[in-house]
Amino acid sequence: MIEQLSKVTYPSLFIDIGTSRIPKSFDDDGNIRDIQILECIMSYIESSKSEPEQSNVTYFDIQDSTDPMREFITTFNKYTESSCIVVAHNAETDIKLIRGMATRLGMEIASDIKTYCTMLNGVPYSKTHVYRGGKKVKKYPHLQELYRSLTGYDCGKGDIIDDLMMCFECYKCLEEREMEA
Repeated sequence: MIEQLSKVTYPSLFIDIGTSRIPKSFDDDGNIRDIQILECIMSYIESSKSEPEQSNVTYFDIQDSTDPMREFITTFNKYTESSCIVVAHNAETDIKLIRGMATRLGMEIASDIKTYCTMLNGVPYSKTHVYRGGKKVKKYPHLQELYRSLTGYDCGKGDIIDDLMMCFECYKCLEEREMEA
């Protein structure tokens, strides 16, 4: 079970999964299928005074290769088993991708993962609206939209490392706003 947190917590494991396309279908267990995993990235942050740096960002060039995939799952498990929360933009999808990788490799990941999703927690700061069930509601922001809304800075579509850094900055901004409330 994925437990979605609405409060910023440390230690945190920031992750991003790069895929060949946006996932649309899931198997009976909720894992995403027919997706090529291209790359994964993670950064462990001990406290609010830390930040992702070259020394603590680990990049895995997966390209659907089992050895780096296995290394990623093993490292992911090490952090999640020690009560570290997982931070991602669209965390539920990334966890499903990780579960799918683990299943393919005959590995397991914890069933009770605590996550902080910058996409879900960033909805109040979305500037765009959509209609759901006949009601006008704020839409789930894309990472770049949320980053721009929270920081005031524009950013282009970057690579996976840029996305990890934007997710971290959004997390920090959401933490600051949480403390102001």
